Amino acid sequence: LQRLEPGRQALLAARARRKRPLTDDKVLADWNGLMIGAMARAGARLAEPRYRAAAERAAAFVLSRMRSEGALLHAFRDGRASVPAFLDDYAFLVEGLLQLHAATGEARWREDAVRLAEEQERRLGDPAGGAWFAAGEDEHLLLRSKAGFDGAVASGNGVAALNAVELARLTGDAAWADRAEGALLAFADGMEQSPLAHVTLARALDRFLETRRP
Repeated sequence: LQRLEPGRQALLAARARRKRPLTDDKVLADWNGLMIGAMARAGARLAEPRYRAAAERAAAFVLSRMRSEGALLHAFRDGRASVPAFLDDYAFLVEGLLQLHAATGEARWREDAVRLAEEQERRLGDPAGGAWFAAGEDEHLLLRSKAGFDGAVASGNGVAALNAVELARLTGDAAWADRAEGALLAFADGMEQSPLAHVTLARALDRFLETRRP
């Protein structure tokens, strides 16, 4: 490493003479939801209070600063939040709040998760076909998509179904189990034809069936 240090310093000096690249400094609700869940789990399993505290700070920020007229927003930058939340925002944030509740035992995180999941149902739920749309109603959208397959991140519908199963367990409200079942039925054909593309929904199905076992 010592032999490489002069070259590294020379490269840094040359780079410093050029204009620095732009920095992507926006805050996204869905990405924060993923990190909140990860930090809450790590804090609990590693007995590291700093991780749990970081998850709590992030959750408090998203819930207080990334809302407008009582509804969740997707992005925050330069002091203002914008863009109505998508399914991934709701699903990942609810999952993060549930992990935070599990890590801390504090009822407020469970209550926030319930409120957010109810908002998700009002804005994105499909009473006729089951599951949830990717985005809310908007006159500029040609169609409202509803996907169940996993991509670079887990499926929003899969995570939302997992959340619904967990909310049914935590609250004792069977309506959440019904919503999970509706999502599983909506994507049943896709799960059967391509199970490896629907791993998150398959996990939700397994947990759903566990709740029905005697």
